[in-house]
Amino acid sequence: MYAIFRRNQETGDYWQGIAGGGEDHKSPLEAAHRESGEEAGLHSTQKMYQLDAQCMVPSAKVCGLLWGPDILEISEHAFAVAVEGPELHIRKEHSEYRWVTYEEELRHLHWDSNRVPLGELSQRLTARDEI
Repeated sequence: MYAIFRRNQETGDYWQGIAGGGEDHKSPLEAAHRESGEEAGLHSTQKMYQLDAQCMVPSAKVCGLLWGPDILEISEHAFAVAVEGPELHIRKEHSEYRWVTYEEELRHLHWDSNRVPLGELSQRLTARDEI
């Protein structure tokens, strides 16, 4: 099962994975740990797996952050984290979360850039790769 999060109406009202930007020149992994803690109440001690999937997204489509006029595209890195229990703690930018199957998640996700790493994660789990 996979967790998806519904952004509240002020921040878009659509389903996605946990997302966020880097701060203070932190690595993508450090940003992923911070965002998973802020958005789902996950602890930074939980094992995080960096996926190979990466993409560029238009900065105009990213809500909540102010980009300078020279930044038109931002890189998006994908991570997965194994969660022990079914209970997550959502924060202000989300109105709810759900545990769904791979097929359900594909139907609900708003961004293609969320679907690509989900496909990679599903293949890795099916093949019992390093995750």
